[in-house]
Parts: sequence; C-alpha cells; structure tokens
Amino acid sequence: MKTVSLADVRLLNQARSGDPAAVRQLWTQWRTPMWSVCRSMAADKAEAVALLQALYAELPLAVRGWARDEPMCCLVGTWVFRRVSASLELERVAGIEVHAPQTVCAPTRADAAVRIARLSPPVRLVYLVDLFFGCPASTTAALLGVDELDLRHARSAAAWSVVAGGAS
Repeated sequence: MKTVSLADVRLLNQARSGDPAAVRQLWTQWRTPMWSVCRSMAADKAEAVALLQALYAELPLAVRGWARDEPMCCLVGTWVFRRVSASLELERVAGIEVHAPQTVCAPTRADAAVRIARLSPPVRLVYLVDLFFGCPASTTAALLGVDELDLRHARSAAAWSVVAGGAS
C-alpha cells in the first residue's frame, strides 16, 4: 500500500498551481538524487550538467501532470527516468534476461562503480532510479507504462551483474 504524506500533497498542489517557492522546494529536495542519476548516466560531467539543467528547466511544467495520489519519490523518479531516457535516446526496458551467478561477492565502491558503468544504459537507468528513489516496482512500472516483469528483470539483471563481477 502506498502512502502519500499530507505535506507532499500540499507541496505538489502548490507546485501544480505554479507557486515558484513550491517548485524551488521540490528542486532543493530532489536535486541531489537527480544529479546522481544524471552523472551516472552521462558520458562526462558536461553532459551530466546538461541533463540536470534540462530537468531544472522542465520541472515547473512537469509537476502539473503529476498525480496527487502517488508518492513524491515515485513521481520524481519516474519523471527523471523518462526525461533522462528520452534525452539519451535509450531503448525501452523490455525483454531483459536475468543471469544469476553461482558465486557472488560484495564489491568495493570502485568495483561497484565499474560494474554499474558496464550495465546497458536502460538497465543502468532502472538501477539508479531504484537506488535513489526506491519506489515499488508495481508503482514505477505503472507510472512508466512498462510491463512490471520487464522492470523487475531490469532490477534483477543489474543487481546480479553488480555482485557477480559485472558479467552479464
């Protein structure tokens, strides 16, 4: 069961009505996870900055279409997924195979970064949105309009790839 706080409903209502203070508050609250996704998906820092600037510019219009009965983390995460995916022209999340390794290990921070970078861009984006926004698969899949099983497979493929040494 999803929970939507009254504070988030109020903030979203204010942002949807065009209140600049509410939009700034949303930006302040979510810019760090947005930056993390942009930086991890971009080829370099300049591209990451451009992705983040596009998100910043589009936020005031984007919030007008957000549903009041969805958790804010899911709304922001889904929007970031869509916009970054469109900007980078990524293929749809569908038909992803999951390979569970026989042995796994906990990677170091450096190893994890390398392994995440090896993921295909759509799988990496699913992994990052999941990591930084943590929404249920059913909610994210419904908001994105993708099959929940495809989304779950992308999550699993990413997780197993990270702990298996990056082999897919």
